[in-house]
Amino acid sequence: MKSTKKEERERLANAVGSSVAYFYQVAGGHRKPSASLCVLLEQHSNGLLTKEELRPEFFGPTNHKPFLHGNSLSPMADKRN
Repeated sequence: MKSTKKEERERLANAVGSSVAYFYQVAGGHRKPSASLCVLLEQHSNGLLTKEELRPEFFGPTNHKPFLHGNSLSPMADKRN
């Protein structure tokens, strides 16, 4: 979360109808997003956040590199091979 630009966090929050403050609560483990919000976050983050990563109890485990440890929301910032 902290490695993303303020504008990226705000864009994603607006796109999914949430807030940056709520994202920090999720990142800190204080809140858990709903299943429907997980789907929206995955769609609007260009796949950097996955529903499996956010709620494995609903969607199953993942081998995805965790967003919460430094990935950026910018589609050009994280090119995976």
